[in-house]
Amino acid sequence: MPQDDSGMIAMARASALGDIQMLECMHQKNKNLLTIRDRTGRIPLLVALEAENIEATLYLYSVTPKEDLIRDA
Repeated sequence: MPQDDSGMIAMARASALGDIQMLECMHQKNKNLLTIRDRTGRIPLLVALEAENIEATLYLYSVTPKEDLIRDA
């Protein structure tokens, strides 16, 4: 998976920055991007939440498959 210099994929980067338009565009092109974990195991929703990007968090929560919101024990 292509990563930037800090090891983030594009969806995680857009989540961290709170770029809603980019998130929507990437989601429309490839719905699987929502489930790809970064090198620390976070899905884009968690990246947005940790960056305190409320709008991005709410958007990602609404489109992330529910089974990906539950972590394996």
